[in-house]
Amino acid sequence: MEQSTRDSAFRDWLVRKQSQARLCLGLAFNNLHVHGFVSSARLQPTVVSYALAIPRLAWKLLSRQSDQRIQILHGIDGLISSGEMLLVLGRPGSGCTTFLKALAGDTHGIFIGDESDINYGGLDFERMHRDFKGESIYLAEVDVHFPELTLGQTLNFALSTRELGPQRNAISQKMSRDLSTLFDLDNAFDTWMGSAMIRGVSGGEKRRTSIAEAIASGAQVQLWDNSTRGLDSATALRFIELLRRFDKVTLLYEGRQIYFGPIDSAAQYFYDLGFERPLRATTPDFLTSLTNPEERITRAGFEDKVPRSPDEFANAWKQSAQARQLLSDIAAFNLSHPPMTTKTGTSQEKVELESKLSGDSKDYAISPAQ
Repeated sequence: MEQSTRDSAFRDWLVRKQSQARLCLGLAFNNLHVHGFVSSARLQPTVVSYALAIPRLAWKLLSRQSDQRIQILHGIDGLISSGEMLLVLGRPGSGCTTFLKALAGDTHGIFIGDESDINYGGLDFERMHRDFKGESIYLAEVDVHFPELTLGQTLNFALSTRELGPQRNAISQKMSRDLSTLFDLDNAFDTWMGSAMIRGVSGGEKRRTSIAEAIASGAQVQLWDNSTRGLDSATALRFIELLRRFDKVTLLYEGRQIYFGPIDSAAQYFYDLGFERPLRATTPDFLTSLTNPEERITRAGFEDKVPRSPDEFANAWKQSAQARQLLSDIAAFNLSHPPMTTKTGTSQEKVELESKLSGDSKDYAISPAQ
């Protein structure tokens, strides 16, 4: 498809979004702790296991047995201003997905510690995810769609649930076409989404559809997990160029935060810490390699000075000037945007905030009857 056509569709989309008066939210999180629980053993349920469920529960209560608590994230800090993009890096098992789900409010199976402080530009965690759920979404790594809906119907439905006014249907149909053009999905617009049993669009097209749905939501806070998974290299490059470059990056190492800040300063921070950046290595590859003892390269003369364990990396970060500046910036953000809970803030303040978030603030703009 011609680049000019996609650019035109993108401009139309931006013009419409910019015409909508909205409150722009920032996000600050301080001392974020997240944990979960695991049982000693999980077996495939059978008819017998269901029959024994109640006796086993009684035995568990009487014997005071409890699931094992697993600490996933350890004191994560960060500040993302309105309009900024944060890149979250880490090897599998480092807690990246948990981090994204926690900030998005998708806390099924995980628990946020009481000591954690999360401020959505004047809204605390509880109020944000109770009254303004539609402003924060999590785009999972796995694409799940209704297989018997076409790609166009999928986009149109996502848009229609967020549009307001008597022209909602007409606007949704036009914007679904614009989104399909933007993501090069025109050829599959009338194709079923499909599943393992129903022939439909390709895996890459499913992924692009999921991304288009996320953009259609217009949520203020969007957390995308492995967003380029399933895309070919050319499409992934166009996608990143469309979003523009990331402003900040955070690096997680087995649940510990070992860097947060401008992506252009990340490589220099670890170089000063005593690590060598391999030739032709991109910044994300270099940062991720630091969490692998087999891949990271120590500079000459720093063999006995560099951190080695996750705790040592985390302590080095917390003692750095960059971390102190981050905490200062978070404190300033919280001072200028004091979290509004159900117990704080005047009624007038709450009405003004809700009016600025009206329309897009709710999960959907239509009722179940519609």
